[in-house]
This record gives sequence, structure tokens and C-alpha cells, in this order.
Amino acid sequence: MAIRMNFRGKTRGTPGRPPSFVRPAVRPVTVKGTRIRAEIADNPLWKFLGLMFRKRLERGTGMLFCFRRPGRHAIHMMNVRFPLDILFIGSDGRIAHIHRATPGEWGFRPATPVCHVLEVEAGFCRRHRVRVGDRCVLPRHPARS
Repeated sequence: MAIRMNFRGKTRGTPGRPPSFVRPAVRPVTVKGTRIRAEIADNPLWKFLGLMFRKRLERGTGMLFCFRRPGRHAIHMMNVRFPLDILFIGSDGRIAHIHRATPGEWGFRPATPVCHVLEVEAGFCRRHRVRVGDRCVLPRHPARS
């Protein structure tokens, strides 16, 4: 059940849907020549919610987490119902680490500092032969938090 909050701070649930009072922007991200429609998680709300409470992630879509400063940003799979391939991307646009995440996994970090984290459907990296060191073309979208 997703949490929907009105501007008075009261909450109510909506089964199987992310909060609808604000939607993240969708921008193209290219990974090794493959274009992905990525929702941009660039504020604290969407960085926390991520892909929680969704039933699935469609092929060719994902979520891009943007951070102001490079860091070993932790990612969790709390309330995510499906496995993901998670790409940790450095400030140079190259993939620094790839993690195959399973539902319920908690608090994993890359070994080196990164500026972006891209979550895509499980098997994406295997299907497209994505490896550490491959380049990603990211949208020009400054992180706000």
C-alpha cells in the first residue's frame, strides 16, 4: 500500500500505486546504446520512496537517483516487490558498480563514491551485456538534495 499525503500532513493509502500528489520527471538515460525512460529521483521524497509499492517495473523504464555530491550512497529494497539491477554511476558517467538486488535487501553501498544510481529491471545488464566501466549518457538535470 502506497502512502498518499495531502498538504495538511494527513495520509491515506492507495493500493499498488506511488503517491500521486507529485510525480517525478521522466528523462531519457542511455546505457551502452540502450535508451531507458527514467523517473528522476532528485528530492528527498522520491529518494526515499524510489520504486516502493509498485507491482512491477516495465522493460525500458527505470529510476535515476541524483545526488549533489559523490558519495557511497546506500540503497534499500524496502517494500520493493521485484528484483532489480542497480547501476552505481560515477561523476564521469561510467558505471562504477553493478548490484543485483532482491526484494527486502537493505542498505548496500558501492565501494567507490558515485553521483547517480540507476535502477532497472532485473536481467537488464545480462541482456545488454552491461559491465563496470561502460558509459551512461545522463540527462542534464541538477540534483536538488
